[in-house]
Amino acid sequence: MVLGLLFISAIPTVIGVGEAISAQKKQNEAQKEKVKFALGITLTIDGVEEEATGVLTDGKLYVDHSACPVKGFKFSGWYFMYPGEEQLMGLVSMTNDNPPALGWIFVDADTRAVRYGSRKDTVGHVVGPWHWTPNEKFLTLRGGGEGFVAVKEEQGEGEEQGEEHKGDEKDKKDKKDEKEGGGAEAGEAGEEAARARWVIHWDPDGVLREQLGDERCVSVTLRRQLALGVDSRYVRD
Repeated sequence: MVLGLLFISAIPTVIGVGEAISAQKKQNEAQKEKVKFALGITLTIDGVEEEATGVLTDGKLYVDHSACPVKGFKFSGWYFMYPGEEQLMGLVSMTNDNPPALGWIFVDADTRAVRYGSRKDTVGHVVGPWHWTPNEKFLTLRGGGEGFVAVKEEQGEGEEQGEEHKGDEKDKKDKKDEKEGGGAEAGEAGEEAARARWVIHWDPDGVLREQLGDERCVSVTLRRQLALGVDSRYVRD
């Protein structure tokens, strides 16, 4: 009888400890979600395999690769709950320093391109849930870390290549051809390589790979590069 009473009296303590542990796990998980990280992108372009960098420009997530460099704002993001009934884990990133600007990262429902913008821009598109793989190294979307690809833009697809920009490039090319003569083909090839830009897309069913082929669509992995050498695995569950 005494043992029974002792057991009953201990129940609130056990429940209290369990609730405290659960609350601590949730707090630690929330701390992990707030850790800021850059985006490393592993892929092979023109036979060069390397860890490229994710940059934001012209409303999309681009690959800054040595073979095809892109000027843009370096991805600097963290996880943040997307406001809505579904309570999905979203992803945000700084998109500018001066003035400071923050944007949601989402997948365009029509083109499958990974884009950034205001909450209004995300309506009707794929906003999450974003998370990480079990080893906490790679980004996942809707439960999977696979399915991300880089797609090579056709000439003129990027917003950066507006009429004014293309006019400047044409003037430079004409002057170069006049000066060098006979080097038009080499000049065109060089300019095409310089203009080529790769955009991150989400292609979980492989439709883009099938439509575009291996020359324009390559598989990538998106790696979380935590700020200041922080490793979120050291935040205990």
